[in-house]
Amino acid sequence: MAAVDPGPEKKLQELFTKLNGQIKDSQFKGCLKTVGDILEISPGDPDAVKSKVVALVQSSNFKDALSTIAGLDGELAPQLAFEKAYCLYRQGQLEEALEAVKSCPEDRKTDCLQLEAQLLYRLGRAEDCAACYERLQGEGSLESEVVTNMVASLISAGRSGEVAGLLEKLKVDPKDSFELQYNVACSLIGTTKYSEAEDTLQGALRDGKEELFDDDLTEAEVDEELAPIKTQLAYVRSLLGDTGALEEYTAILKGKPDDLPTVAVATNNLITARGAKDLFDANKRLDRLMLTPAAANTSFVDALESKLSKEQKKALLFNRCLVMLHANKLNACKDLLQKLTVLYPESDTAALIQAALLLREKKGTRADDLLERYVEGQAGGGSSVQLMRAQMAAAQGNWKRAIEAMEAAKLNHRPAVITTMLALYDSAGDIEGAKKLLTQSVQAYTAEHPKGEAYLESPLHSLHSIAAQFYAKHKLHENAADLYDRMVTSGDETAIAGLVHATSYVNVERAREHASRMPPVDGLDEVDIESLEAGGGLNVTSASRTKRRSGGDEDDDDEGVERAAETKPAGKDKKTKKRKPKLPKNFDPENPGPMPDPERWIPRQERSKFQKRSRRKDEVNVKGGQGVSASEAAKLEAKLEAKIKAPAEDVPEPAPKPAGKNSGKKGKKGRR
Repeated sequence: MAAVDPGPEKKLQELFTKLNGQIKDSQFKGCLKTVGDILEISPGDPDAVKSKVVALVQSSNFKDALSTIAGLDGELAPQLAFEKAYCLYRQGQLEEALEAVKSCPEDRKTDCLQLEAQLLYRLGRAEDCAACYERLQGEGSLESEVVTNMVASLISAGRSGEVAGLLEKLKVDPKDSFELQYNVACSLIGTTKYSEAEDTLQGALRDGKEELFDDDLTEAEVDEELAPIKTQLAYVRSLLGDTGALEEYTAILKGKPDDLPTVAVATNNLITARGAKDLFDANKRLDRLMLTPAAANTSFVDALESKLSKEQKKALLFNRCLVMLHANKLNACKDLLQKLTVLYPESDTAALIQAALLLREKKGTRADDLLERYVEGQAGGGSSVQLMRAQMAAAQGNWKRAIEAMEAAKLNHRPAVITTMLALYDSAGDIEGAKKLLTQSVQAYTAEHPKGEAYLESPLHSLHSIAAQFYAKHKLHENAADLYDRMVTSGDETAIAGLVHATSYVNVERAREHASRMPPVDGLDEVDIESLEAGGGLNVTSASRTKRRSGGDEDDDDEGVERAAETKPAGKDKKTKKRKPKLPKNFDPENPGPMPDPERWIPRQERSKFQKRSRRKDEVNVKGGQGVSASEAAKLEAKLEAKIKAPAEDVPEPAPKPAGKNSGKKGKKGRR
């Protein structure tokens, strides 16, 4: 018997039931086939079309989802505004997505606000992103993931100090998830609490391993998930002065994580930690992150272009430019710098690299003029530009100009800056200017010093130490004694020695009182001073020799010798051993043979017995052209025979001539 057609209504009901089960089981490819069957029976069914778009989005088929939404008419297209915005976001079309998300329906307001905040974050509009999350707080309770993103927005907006208050207001424990712990650690980095950040990151790493292993992930997958935390932990340790950060970055990159933003950050930090070393490897690593390896290219690969923040891209591009500069690829550096100047016109780094290029080309004056114009155009410029101007001026010996640039940097009396400026004042001979700087700095730090803060760990203690040493060096003993007294009174016992030394020039009795407070030296009571003096521990003889070399008085030398004789212990004089002379191998002392020539070390032509060889003057010159006639040849032979038969005359032997400057040089040979 033939099957009876149940009718389209019943068939649609069966297909929708099947579709519902597939959606619950996340079988999105099957969903697409079922939706196709539904649309054959009921074309344009709203529920089927929505299900198709959702299935395409879940299958990461964003292009087909956008095409489906674009072909819709009437009221259905606005209902899918959120899905359209999300597809545009995933395709990297951030501005178009931001425009689309504004037309979302009211029932999707919470989802749309979250997407809008994410879009603003990717566009680098951190303040707008934080404001969007603040609007989201009024929409009810927030999930842990939303709170995590909210913390990230505050950090990007430079409001890291508000994170702790936000979590307290929302009654959220930072340990609710390892992702939230990671973001809280980033906020601690933003407030320079590096030790606390290290502890928080270690906790995030520990909790993350437990949570991910509980989800039945493999060890490789766990390492992949935790790679960003390891990268940030290595960064914090480098800020704390740990030299092992370089090896940590290398180990992370050797693991070849699939998360390209983590690879980019680790690569950037590795190159920064190396400095001007391994430049070929640095250039190769950075080229892998770019869309093309061309020098002037500023676009990253697709996986990074939409995920890196604006500041991360900026850091990577400028570091690539610096690698080219250090590798002496000046033309490539200039090409990239020209693009970066357009992209980041207000960046101090571009001006600094441009000045460094001019210095490489030995154009110091032009570099100084460039920075001066930049400072005038940027209302003073950043502190980094002023520091470079100070460095250039100091290299030229222009101390006054260097001091002016340091003051313009406005670094708020930091101890390291104060030390540098004191050195500049010292080189310029401006001691009064140095005293004025120290007075102002001490007053500022004293006013800002919290009452509960430990003195020995505070910047005020460092400043007191710097100032006291400077005063002592320039014999301003009263000022030095005053500062050392403050340090000792505040609990620094190591400053007592300086206090005694400085006070001894001002008040000897007071110095003796301070000296009585000095801590005892361990083991000094066990030393017998008299036995040391009697044992000749003081090398007075060598001291007298040193004094004689430096031009001391002879009377003082005699006294030194007498004191040396007195302190010398009684006993036999120590005889100096005479070394045997080194003789040639197989040398017989009883039969030494003839004495060697004392002039054997002198060149042969400069010895007194040297005789220069010369041609005989009576020798007949037989040179001439070939083909001599027979008569001429007979005459020559007769002449030669007569010479040979003639008796030789007694010619006295010439006396040897003294060796002159050019006596050993040979004359040029004539052409043959």
